Amino acid sequence: MQVVDFLNRVPLAGLMLVIALGHALGRVSVRRIALGPAGGTLFVALLAGHFGLRPGAERTGTTVTVGVLGFALFIYSVGFDAAPHFAS
Repeated sequence: MQVVDFLNRVPLAGLMLVIALGHALGRVSVRRIALGPAGGTLFVALLAGHFGLRPGAERTGTTVTVGVLGFALFIYSVGFDAAPHFAS
């Protein structure tokens, strides 16, 4: 558990490890079936979360505000891009 504690204290290291392992897992193919980089990273992230890896789990008011603002801008941009195709 010392590794998990270290990765929780250094969030960037945990994120980079999950992404690197996910890309490596995504390149592995079994009988011509592969997860791909996104699927591999998602699978490794789910496993890491199950075993207690939660980098950046401490949430302050600023991080919550920035997260909500980023989500709102994302929803706005998706709607802005989809609106012309939706109306026609």
